[in-house]
Amino acid sequence: MITILFALIFKFIPAVTITIQWRDVRMGAAVTSLLFTVGKAAIGFYLGHSAPASAYGAATSLVFFLVWIYYSAQILFFGAELTYVYALKYGSRMETHPLQ
Repeated sequence: MITILFALIFKFIPAVTITIQWRDVRMGAAVTSLLFTVGKAAIGFYLGHSAPASAYGAATSLVFFLVWIYYSAQILFFGAELTYVYALKYGSRMETHPLQ
């Protein structure tokens, strides 16, 4: 399900003159969802096996939330760039246009 959501994001959101082919989107969405799932499991493992509330109380929750947002954004940007480079090198060779 996560792969499908990333594929929809990579297919319909980019500002390109030629539409991106689904075959170009598949690889980027698969890698992005794999990294996203690994990160989710790693943060869940860390939270489950540590005592984060003992030192800083409720502020620890905010720190973990910000780390999760940062990690998710980096993975999304990496997947978008990977999809773009893959499409340029092996796929549809789309051309970007400036946003207005």
